[in-house]
Amino acid sequence: MALIPVVGASGAIYGLLLAYATLFPDSVIFIFGMFPLKAPVAVLLFAAIALFSQLSNTSVGVAHLTHLAGLIFGYLYFRIRLGEDPLRIFFRRR
Repeated sequence: MALIPVVGASGAIYGLLLAYATLFPDSVIFIFGMFPLKAPVAVLLFAAIALFSQLSNTSVGVAHLTHLAGLIFGYLYFRIRLGEDPLRIFFRRR
């Protein structure tokens, strides 16, 4: 099987999702327009799906590692540039 370069913005979108969930942790994201999830839960779910898909290597043509890299970049941006820990915000008791 030949390797094909991937061009897209999905990694950046995952980073933006993490930023949105960090800035607005009480907001709700509707999955498929029907299932409401708090933004941090949705981001963690997307991260788990991307990680599982990357490790199982079953979907050809989807750069799951790019999705994970976008999340990691977003996390590091908040930690280094803004001094906030997104995971601490996600798991903060309200």
